[in-house]
Amino acid sequence: MSEQPEIHNKVFSQFSDDRIEAAKQLGTFFEVLPDRKQAFEDLLRLCSDGEDAVREKAINSLVTVFPNVPDRKLAWDKFVNLTAYPVESVMTAAANALVSVFSLMQDKNKAWENLAGLINSRSSMEDANREIVSSLNYIIKEVPDKGQVWKDLLKMGASEYPYVREKSALLLNLVFPELADGEKEKAWNEVLELASESVDEKIREQATRTLGVIYTQMPEEMKDETLETLLELAVSGNPEVQKEALLALPPVFPYPG
Repeated sequence: MSEQPEIHNKVFSQFSDDRIEAAKQLGTFFEVLPDRKQAFEDLLRLCSDGEDAVREKAINSLVTVFPNVPDRKLAWDKFVNLTAYPVESVMTAAANALVSVFSLMQDKNKAWENLAGLINSRSSMEDANREIVSSLNYIIKEVPDKGQVWKDLLKMGASEYPYVREKSALLLNLVFPELADGEKEKAWNEVLELASESVDEKIREQATRTLGVIYTQMPEEMKDETLETLLELAVSGNPEVQKEALLALPPVFPYPG
């Protein structure tokens, strides 16, 4: 194994191959290096290297050692910042890093705020969004504040990217059971608004499908009223919404036993 001073010197080498090797060694030997603070600082420096290949290797190494770094929030913030880097390989590596280490963050509500902010930002690159959005079904299960998750998913419904809008509508039914009973009437009406008024046909279809899923989780005193809205959608003028509403009705009207 290389000694830490030798690895440290490679971090400042004028040759990118040396710096790539340093990033690799820091990821491999981090736990046994005598000065983890220095090793951590070296990895952070390499994440901001002038060569994209060095940045990418350093990001991947930082993910590997993330459980043992002295400051997880600092590493997390570095990944967040790198999602704005205008090179696809680096930006994608940073987005994947955020997904990979999310479960290790102590303040998951704050970490979620960062991710939702990236997805809803007009300045975020599409590929970074796609990497994060594709893993949201796993991530949101770990976020304590499901009410905030619900609000952020609704905001994502206005995204400029179709895959973000569709994914967010799909995930609403995953969050709904975790809402307090007092929040469910408002939540139902918000999904109903998407199903009735969204300009995106796919969102109307998905929102109607979501209504069928969450109907069974509505408080008993609200089921008659919410059933009426499903029936109204089933006879609406939009064929795709009609189809989804009709598909939602069989669980509501059980087959005779």
